[in-house]
Amino acid sequence: MTDLTWFPGEEDNERTAGLLEDSGSNWVRMSVGWRDFEPRPGVYNPWSLEHYAIEFARARAAGQRILVMVSESPSWASGSTEPYAPPRDPADFARFVEFLAERYGAQIDAYEVWNEPNIQRFWTTGPDASEYAALLRAAYPAVKRADPTAEVVFAGPSTNDYAFVEKAYAAGVKGSFDVMGAHPYSCYSPLRINRTANGRIDRGSFLGYREIRASMLARGDDKPIWFTELGWSTTTKACGVSTTAQAAHLTDAYRLAREDHYVHVALWYALRNTSTAADADDVEPQFGLLNSDFTTKPAYAAFKALGATEQGPPDETVDPGPVAAPAPVPAAPVPVPAAPVPVPAAPVPVPAAPVPVPAAPVPVPAAPAPVAANRPAPAAASPTSPSIACPRSDASGYLHPAKMRVRRASVLGSDRRLDVVAPITSRASGPVRVTFSADGRSDTSNATVTSGDAELGRIRHREPITRGQARLGTGIVTIRYLGDAGTRPQEVRLRAASRQAELDVEQAGLVGDRLSASGNVTTHAQGVVRLRLSYLDDEGQPQVWDARAQIGEDGAWALDDSAVPEAAARCGGYLSILFTGYLERRVRGEMLAYELLPGQTRRP
Repeated sequence: MTDLTWFPGEEDNERTAGLLEDSGSNWVRMSVGWRDFEPRPGVYNPWSLEHYAIEFARARAAGQRILVMVSESPSWASGSTEPYAPPRDPADFARFVEFLAERYGAQIDAYEVWNEPNIQRFWTTGPDASEYAALLRAAYPAVKRADPTAEVVFAGPSTNDYAFVEKAYAAGVKGSFDVMGAHPYSCYSPLRINRTANGRIDRGSFLGYREIRASMLARGDDKPIWFTELGWSTTTKACGVSTTAQAAHLTDAYRLAREDHYVHVALWYALRNTSTAADADDVEPQFGLLNSDFTTKPAYAAFKALGATEQGPPDETVDPGPVAAPAPVPAAPVPVPAAPVPVPAAPVPVPAAPVPVPAAPVPVPAAPAPVAANRPAPAAASPTSPSIACPRSDASGYLHPAKMRVRRASVLGSDRRLDVVAPITSRASGPVRVTFSADGRSDTSNATVTSGDAELGRIRHREPITRGQARLGTGIVTIRYLGDAGTRPQEVRLRAASRQAELDVEQAGLVGDRLSASGNVTTHAQGVVRLRLSYLDDEGQPQVWDARAQIGEDGAWALDDSAVPEAAARCGGYLSILFTGYLERRVRGEMLAYELLPGQTRRP
C-alpha cells in the first residue's frame, strides 16, 4: 500500500513509483474517497477526476496492477459528518463505483468495497454485517455492468474476524463478490498460533485467515483470499516489533501464504511510514517498509528478496490448525477468548487498518502494496512417473492458450501515434481491447485478430495519441484479448515508448521439476524480466506460475532452476517472458513466448 492517492506531492509520488517497481511489487492498493470525488449527487470534483487518473497511470507505469479501495461517504449520502458512516441507501454507493469502473476501465483491476467494516472506526454507526452485505450486494452488479473483467473484493475485516464473515454470509452476501479480503494483523510472530476454547485459531493469530477460509468452505464458497493489508509496526509501544523482527515476520508471513493455494495476493501495509506523522513512535505510523524520508528498513530488502526468488516453507514447525470447514456455524459470532499469555487474542492495539484516508488512503501496503504474493507454487514433484494423464487439447471444455506475444509497442512521437504489433495463435478470433495510459489520461479502443501464417494470427493496432502523450514519449499499453469459444483470454501490460529494447532469450528449459531460462535485454535498461508459465492442472483447469529474473548491469538476466508445480513439471506448459519496459530512459517493453515440453530445453 502506498500514499499515491493521499497526494503527498509530485516529487514524493515519483519516488514512490520508482520504489514500487524496484521492490518487485506487482499489485498496489490505492484508496478512493467517495466524499471528495462526489461532493454533491452526480457532481464530480474536476481535480479528483484528473489527479486520480494521473496516479493510476503512474502506478501502471511502475508495472503495478491496481486494487482500488472505495470508502468515505459524502454527508449527503450518509446524513452524517463522519466520513466512515455508511450510506443510507446502498444504491448511491453502487452508482458511484459504477461511475469509477466506467471512467477508468482497464486501469483498475479490482475494487474493494469499503475498509474494515467490522470495527467502529470504519463503520461509525456500529459494525453491522447485514448492512455491509447490503452494500456489497448493491456494488457487485454495478461494477460488473461497467467492467465485467474487474474483480470485486469483500472488504478485509480488521484481524481475522471470521465471525463477522459468517454473519455476512447469513445476511446473503454469497455470490456478491469474487475475492474474500483479509487483514491478518497480529501482535506476534506469524509462526505462532493461539486457539479459542472451541479449538479454532483465534482472530489475532496471523494464520487465523485459515479460519476465514474454513467458514467460506462451510458455506460452499471456494473463492480466493487476498490479504488487502498485512504488516507489523516498528513502534516501541504495545504490539510493536523491532525493525529486524519486522523483516523476519514479513518473510515468514509470505512463505506461509504461499503454502495455501487459495491466497492469491498479499499486500503489505505500507510502503513507507505515514509521511504526515513524521515517523511518530506509535502503532499506525510505523508499518512502513521505509521511513517517511524514504530511507529503508530491513523489511524492504526482505520484501525485495521475496520478489526475486521463490522461497520454500519456513523451517519451523507450525501448527496447521483445523483447516477443514467447520460444520454448521451459528450466525452468532463465535466468542473469541483471550489469547494465551503474552498477547491479546484480537490485537486491539493494532488499528488493523492503518488507513488514514484523507482524500483517499491506501495505496498498497500491501506494498500493494508491495506486492503481492501471486498464486503460490505448490511443491513440485518429479514428473517421471505421472499417475494422472496430462489433459489433452481436445478434451471436453479445454481452452487453447492464446499464446500472445508483443513484438512492438512504440510511441511514434513525430506521427503522434501508438503502434502495437502482437502475434497470437491462429486459433484466436474475436475482439481485442487496447488501452493506452499516459499524460494523465487513459484511452481504450478496439482491435481485431487478423490472419497471419499457418501458426500465428496478428493483432495490429495503430491509433492517434494526444500531443502531450507524444511529447512524453512513453506510457502503459494494456492489450486484452477477450477469448472465444476455444481460446483462453489473455492480458498483457507493458510500457510503450519511443526507444526499443530487444528482449533476447538464449535458452529456456523444463527439466525434472525445474525451470531455467536466460537471455539479455540489449538496450541499457533496468528492472526485471518476468516469466509466466501457463499450464493445466490435473482437472484440466488453467493455472499460472510466476517468477522474476533481475537484469544485470550488462543487460543479462537468468532464472536458475526454480521449482515449478507438479502438474507443470509433468505435462509442460506455455512460457511467456516479459520485459515490461523502463521508465527513466523511455525504453519500451517486449514479450516472447514458447511452448515448453517436459525434459525440453529450447534455444531460440
